[in-house]
Amino acid sequence: MKGKDLMACTIKDKQDADFCFHGARTLLKYLNTMTGMIDGVRQNEDIECVHRMRVASRRLRSLLPLFSDWLPPKQRTRWRKQLRRVTRALGKARDADVQITWLQEALAACSDDRQRPGLERLLLRFNQQRQAMQAPVVSTLERLTSRRHVSRMEMALRYLLATSQLYATPESARHTYHRSRNAILRRLQTALATAATIRGPQSGAQLHATRVTIKRLRYTLQAFAPLYPDTLNDAIRAARKLQDVLGNLHDCEVWVETLPQFLEEEKARTLTYFGDTQPFEALAPGVMAVRDQRQQNRVKYFKEFEALWQRALDKDVWGRLCRALDTPPLPAHENGHEPASATAGVELPLPEELVQLEDTLRASHQAWQWHVATLITRVPAGRLITYGRLAEWANASYGLRIGASNVAWLRTRLQNLFAVSTAVPLHRLAKTGDLYSAQETPARKRLNDQLRASEGSLTHPLWWQP
Repeated sequence: MKGKDLMACTIKDKQDADFCFHGARTLLKYLNTMTGMIDGVRQNEDIECVHRMRVASRRLRSLLPLFSDWLPPKQRTRWRKQLRRVTRALGKARDADVQITWLQEALAACSDDRQRPGLERLLLRFNQQRQAMQAPVVSTLERLTSRRHVSRMEMALRYLLATSQLYATPESARHTYHRSRNAILRRLQTALATAATIRGPQSGAQLHATRVTIKRLRYTLQAFAPLYPDTLNDAIRAARKLQDVLGNLHDCEVWVETLPQFLEEEKARTLTYFGDTQPFEALAPGVMAVRDQRQQNRVKYFKEFEALWQRALDKDVWGRLCRALDTPPLPAHENGHEPASATAGVELPLPEELVQLEDTLRASHQAWQWHVATLITRVPAGRLITYGRLAEWANASYGLRIGASNVAWLRTRLQNLFAVSTAVPLHRLAKTGDLYSAQETPARKRLNDQLRASEGSLTHPLWWQP
């Protein structure tokens, strides 16, 4: 991203600063998850890599419109288009992976020899289709990375993450609850409206639309859950169960609709290859058994959906959600003090990516690594701290006996663990006499310069004394 494009990422209305901070941090988390799966998807050795990357890309695509007010319009449109390509390519691959896994299990459990030829032929064709999908999937990923869409998105979000902290106020924190409430209610209303159009298990289009709207509602609830401790849990659980059962129902719908076409195609192939359709007859029992079983499960899953939906209504899940949003918890700084994101040295919520490493950093006698890592997150924006001063701070706070070299080693380790993408402000650590990262690698120096410039600490570095 060019400098002028980066500077176009502006918070025009300062009351949006806290909301911008929350949005940038949330989007970065899912962007990190998505990019972390790219190599695994390319290698195609573990189907869970496709699943995790697909989910992360869907979350990004779903949440980007909520948090995109401060992004350059052209970049925003381009990123949404790229995410849509990624989601679609991975969606087809994931569907094939699920169908292949189901067929493998069905074959292993099959005790009727008349059905095995049909199941084996289905598995063969789905494997062939999945192999054919891999090249387009890899091509989509190459386009995503070669054109630097990911790195530019990350740079813009990190810039917003840093600048939003400079403008955060108690008023902007209150505004965050207002905007989050409106976002959740809009998606809840859409989900309720689509669910009201369902008339039975044959309402395929309406069921699919309901699944999509409930999925978006769940993603939105989870994105804002940190603002409402424990308040949104019941709604999130209800949305997850509904999404799961509607997903199973949709899978059955696809099987029921596509298997007759599969039989026609296999019949045509048999006629072309053998000159008659007699060999095709062996395939029909197994394929029709799958269709009948999927049809029965379709009805079963619809009844399960009806029961879950009625249970949510009986427990007033959606009503309680609306009432909870009408009375949000007061921000921690409502007493008139500066907000946490703008106050030097206060304890912000730890970045999720760091929390996930807690067990690793606390291992055996190396617990000092966790303590030092948490202190790094408390260095305020626009300030720098030396390795030695951070070591002294950690020693005084936790009774440790570490030095500047320990902190320098840990910083390198965290850089390797987080790669480039991290909400942990490693750029605020500096070696004495190397204010401008001249001794860093060129890539690390560029990143440090960009992040420090966004915080106003590049031209006139200020040391922080905790």
